[in-house]
Amino acid sequence: MQLISNQFPGSGCVYCDGIDSEEHFVWFCPFKHEIWQTIASRFFLDPDRLTFSLIQLPSSSGIEVASSLSVTYLDIIASVLLSLWQLHWKFIFKEHQFWTQEVVASATRYILKIHKENTSRSLNNL
Repeated sequence: MQLISNQFPGSGCVYCDGIDSEEHFVWFCPFKHEIWQTIASRFFLDPDRLTFSLIQLPSSSGIEVASSLSVTYLDIIASVLLSLWQLHWKFIFKEHQFWTQEVVASATRYILKIHKENTSRSLNNL
């Protein structure tokens, strides 16, 4: 098990040639933006409403989630962020290739797991 990364990224994004920042890491990196667009089109009624501001400073109004899902937009945001970080650290520490579809698949699994748990909980309360 490797405890210290072989890669010590500077101010540049390790995935593209952009300058790394919180905004770039989460949203503006073309690879990350593709992930958000895919997730938004799958789970939100109006995918174009998703912005970095709603990720950075979640509001109570949020974005409307597909009615077939028993999750909140915050569940979706958290699932994507968790998946992004997991794959990022896998890339840094294990030199695992960063695949956008792997992040999408991981986030989707988390979202569907939350949906299943919420649905089961609501059925048990009947």
